Parts: sequence; structure tokens; C-alpha cells
Amino acid sequence: MTDIDVRSHGATGDGLSSDTAAINAAILACHQAGGGRVRLSPGRYRSGTVRMASGVCLYVDAGARLIGDPDPAAYVDDLPPNWDGPVWQRARWQRGLIIADGCHDIAIQGEGVIDGNKVFDPEGEEKQRGPHTINLRACTGVTVSGVHIVDSANYAMLFQGGGSITVREVVVDGGWDALHYRGWNGIYGNGLSVTNCRFHCGDDAIAGMNFDDILIADCVLNSSCNCVRQIGPARGLRITGCHMYGPGRHPHRTYNNTATLAGINLQPGGWGPAPGTLSDVHISRCSMDGVSTPFCLVLKHPNDTGRVVLNQISAVGVRRFAVSIESWSDTPWTEVELRDIDVSFAPGCEPCDPNAVVEAPHVDARPLPAWGLYARGVTRLTLDRIRLSREDQDQRPALHLEQIEHLRTGSIQVSPSPGGTLRQQAITDHSALFAPDAIAPPS
Repeated sequence: MTDIDVRSHGATGDGLSSDTAAINAAILACHQAGGGRVRLSPGRYRSGTVRMASGVCLYVDAGARLIGDPDPAAYVDDLPPNWDGPVWQRARWQRGLIIADGCHDIAIQGEGVIDGNKVFDPEGEEKQRGPHTINLRACTGVTVSGVHIVDSANYAMLFQGGGSITVREVVVDGGWDALHYRGWNGIYGNGLSVTNCRFHCGDDAIAGMNFDDILIADCVLNSSCNCVRQIGPARGLRITGCHMYGPGRHPHRTYNNTATLAGINLQPGGWGPAPGTLSDVHISRCSMDGVSTPFCLVLKHPNDTGRVVLNQISAVGVRRFAVSIESWSDTPWTEVELRDIDVSFAPGCEPCDPNAVVEAPHVDARPLPAWGLYARGVTRLTLDRIRLSREDQDQRPALHLEQIEHLRTGSIQVSPSPGGTLRQQAITDHSALFAPDAIAPPS
């Protein structure tokens, strides 16, 4: 296997001179030799855009640091834009420190640091966002492992389409989204595995749309926005064994706050029309601490859904809002199962008139006429082994359910004792209403 040290192509590693040309020359030489490894040995490598090539592994040694050039002009913007996206994706959005387009069998690995260097750009999105740290478009057979990504000027990792992508044991600190995956309307990415990672970022830790077969497992996610946000269609989304917590260690770059919003926010169509189905979703064995709400499921036109299962979710210190499952589309959530869900609310959650008219949310959770669980517009809803508790009193009911066609329940425990805190509206399957002992205070 070809093994090339970038210093052999003229890189200095002194952190002062630009090593862009040397790194790119080494990658090209490795590709032309049939593939192999390009090494950044210990040192500080200042660079603009590095362009990956098929068959090449960019390996960042322990003690090596790839540092983004502070000049926004050092980054190319020649990747084809996502024309289905908003205008800002057509202007300077496609720049990156490490980029690739249509490549296969590429890797970014090592024990070193990839430093986005906070290269803010007054001509970028929000008049501040600069290049993504890793931006791979329509690439297959991708591995990112071991590296520590810091101070991204936009997303730490952006995967546009492609598939067979593995991200493991990666640490992200700072920046906007730690990992963002996105296909195009009608052209989905397929196959993304994110395991044993630690993401601490100012925007969503993981977000995406138009992707199939996604696994997020055994990760620690800390965000000053949402820990996981699904903003469009997906088929086969698995989230398991993850811990999500707030407040954010890094302030949100745009709003300068550190509040963590939802642990999991499933909102197809939340950022605008994204036709398609969100289906085959399984979320299990996750814990949360200090989030605004554990999970928020919001459906808007023209999306529809298949089966969504949340099992073995534990959340403590929930700071603001009830769990919610809502459809504001002509199409309800088809089938949602909540099993073994334990949520404890901190004192001082935002109040709301229990008789207030509820309107569709914008993109984030908001006060609702129940303090524990709000559900609206579900064809088949299962509630089994649900435990809701709070440390103070609230005039709202613990649960508010409306426009539920078929409701099936096991045990539901509410503390303080529920009294009259269950509200049921427009449940058409009367045979499936709560049994007399379905709701009970904790023993």
C-alpha cells in the first residue's frame, strides 16, 4: 500500500506557511499510484481546501493538527450545489476544509486534530458562516474515525447523498452541527453508521433528511440546540444507547445561548416542504439530562409516516416542555408506540393555559396544555409503562390526547397523583380507552 508523508511533497508543518498545495499534491500522487495513505506526521499544517480522491486515506497522526487557513478565499466553492435547497446553499455554502465529490473508498482517520479555526465569513450564511470542516458530496464507502474536530466554521461533517458511510470514535467540539446528512428530494443517501462518538456543539449535534438506513449508537451528544433533529424523510432510522444532555458546552453561534432544546426532534417538513415518508423509526435505550423536552414529534404537510417506536427512554431534569406527538398535516402519524418511558420534570417548566388553543409549532417545542405528554393526530397510539413525574405542582393535566383514532395502553404512572389530570378528546376507538386501572400513582 502506498504510504506518503505530506512533507515529501513540500509541506512544512510549521503552522505559518500554507501547506495546501503540498497536501493536495500528496493526495493526487497517492490516488494515481492506486490508492493508499497520506499522512500528516506531527506538526501544524495550515491549509485551505484539501480535495480527497478515491482510494485515499488521509491519516492525521497523534500530534498533528490540520488547521483551516484564516482567509475565506483559501476555500474553493466548486462542488455542485443542492438546487433543492434554499438560496444560501447556492452562495458559498459548498466550501470546505476537506472536500470530495463522487469519490469512493475514502477515509479520514487518525488520532490528531482537524481544526476549522473559526474561519468566519461575512459573505456566508447569516453573514458569518465559513467553510464546513468535512464536506463530502455523493461519496460512497466513506470512513471517518478517531479524529478530533474542533472549532468548525460551519458543520463539522456534512454528507450530501452517497452512502455506506461510517463515522466512529470521532470527537467534535464547537461549531454548528457536528454531523449533518442530506440527500435530495427523490435522490436519497443510503447507509450511515455513527457509533461511539462524542459531539459537543453549538447547533444540532446530528441532523438530516432524505437518507435511508441510519444508525446512531452509543454516542454522547451535547448541544445548544437539538441533540438529534430529523428535518425530512428517512426510512430506517435507529437511535440506540445514546446519552443526550444539556446545557450546551459551546454556545450557539447564531443566538449565543446554551439551552439544549429537544433530545430527539423528529419534524419532517420542519424547515420547509420535503415530500416523503418518515418510517421504520426505532429509538431505544437512551438517557437524557437537562434537555428542554425529551422528544418532540411534529408532522407537517406533505409528509407522511410509518411506524415509530420509542422504547426504554429515561429523562431527568427536563426543564421546559411536555413530550409531544403532533400532526398538523392532513395525514396523521400512522403508528407511534411509547414503551417504558420515564420522564422527570424540573421545577419551573413554562406555564400554559390548559384551555388555550394549540397552534402548529415553528421548528421547536413550545408550551402545551399538558405538563407531561401531549398527543394530537395519531391513527394508532400505544402508551405502555409510562412514568411522568415533576417536582412541583401544575394546573395543567399530565396528559392531553386529541384526534387519536386507536389508543392502547398499559400502565401509566403520574406523580403527583393524577386526580383529574387526564384529558381525552376525540378518541374514536372507544373500545381502546383507558381501562379503570390504566393510570395509577406510583406505588
